[in-house]
Amino acid sequence: MKALVTGASSGIGKDIARELSKKGYDIIAVARDGNKLNELKEELETKVEVIAVDLSEVDACKLLYKTVKNKNIDILVNNAGFGDCGEFIRNRFRKRIKYDKHKYSSNAHFNKTIFARYGKKR
Repeated sequence: MKALVTGASSGIGKDIARELSKKGYDIIAVARDGNKLNELKEELETKVEVIAVDLSEVDACKLLYKTVKNKNIDILVNNAGFGDCGEFIRNRFRKRIKYDKHKYSSNAHFNKTIFARYGKKR
C-alpha cells in the first residue's frame, strides 16, 4: 500500500504521513523542505520516498506527476500550502500572489493530472 502526502514536512501533512505509516502504508512525502522530509523519513517505520519540490510552481507539479505516475498510489493526501496571517489589506502582495498561484493554478494542474490517471483505474 502506498500513500502520497503533499505538505508532509510539518503540521497536518506530517501527522497524516505518520498515521498512514503506522497503518502500513509506504509514504511518498512531498514538500519544499527536503531536510524536514528526510527527518520524517528517519522517523517512520515504512518505506519513505522524499520529493522536495515547491508545488506553487507549475513545472514542479509536472515533475511530481512524472515522478509518481506509475507508482500505484492508493491514497492521495493533497495538503500542500502555506498561510499568512494578519489583515488582508496589510499582507504582502507578492506573498498573496504566490498563495493564489499555488492554490488555484499549480495545485489544480497537479490534481487534474493525478486524478485523470488514477480516477480511471478505480
